[in-house]
Amino acid sequence: AHWSKKFMKWLSALKLETAGLSFTLNQLIETTTRFRAQKAAVLLELRKQIQASSKKDAFEKLMSIPGIGVIGASTILTEIVDINRFRTYEKFHSFIGLVPSTNSSDVVEKIRGITHRSNRRLRNVLIEASWIAIRYNTDLFVKYNELKQRMNSNKAIIRVAKKLSSQVRYVLLELESQATCLLYT
Repeated sequence: AHWSKKFMKWLSALKLETAGLSFTLNQLIETTTRFRAQKAAVLLELRKQIQASSKKDAFEKLMSIPGIGVIGASTILTEIVDINRFRTYEKFHSFIGLVPSTNSSDVVEKIRGITHRSNRRLRNVLIEASWIAIRYNTDLFVKYNELKQRMNSNKAIIRVAKKLSSQVRYVLLELESQATCLLYT
């Protein structure tokens, strides 16, 4: 998935000692090329469907958030469906699975890592988007570095994903309120 064109060209030019190795390498190169072409075709079709969709504005707004692309935006919209069912940010974060898991008994309370009760697709998309967002958004980068001073990088990126999900919720609520205003005017 991460082979550059230059690297693929270099691999193709390799002269291997046995015919079996050459055949296997050529098959890997052809498979990689075919998968890339298939992925490009799927993304092109997805973009066409987005342009024809009634949710075009939502896609564009979500893709304007650093780290969120076509696949991320479509995953977010299909998994959330209706943002109004989450009354608070905490309920939204809980749905995604970006809250800590707790075990409580009388006065003893143990706080562990993030909860296993989550929408895994949505959580994975937001965490991966956070890794990209810290490269392009200076505020998130600064926040990530501050958090990284106190905790390991994986825990810090979870906190950044929580901030990113708050941006997502805000954008979706804003679009919802605009749609409501248009409906009543």
